[in-house]
Amino acid sequence: TKTIQLVNTSCGDSISVDFFYEKGVLKQVAFKGESCAISRASGSLLTDTIKGKNISELKNLNVDFMKQLIGIDVTPARLPCLLLPLEA
Repeated sequence: TKTIQLVNTSCGDSISVDFFYEKGVLKQVAFKGESCAISRASGSLLTDTIKGKNISELKNLNVDFMKQLIGIDVTPARLPCLLLPLEA
């Protein structure tokens, strides 16, 4: 299990993401933290979506993927909130 902790310095959101890989496949992933609704929503949707994916698939995830995943318009100021879980 690997844990990554990140902080969005523009707003103070902080998250911790726990990963467990086996044979190049993400078997378990969970996140927790103190963050805004956009970070929490994107983290929840992302962890549900990436579970069971292989590492090469995860490397292709990007801003456009996250915008589509969240399904709402995000202002440029809130983009770091949306991307915080992906950056972890």
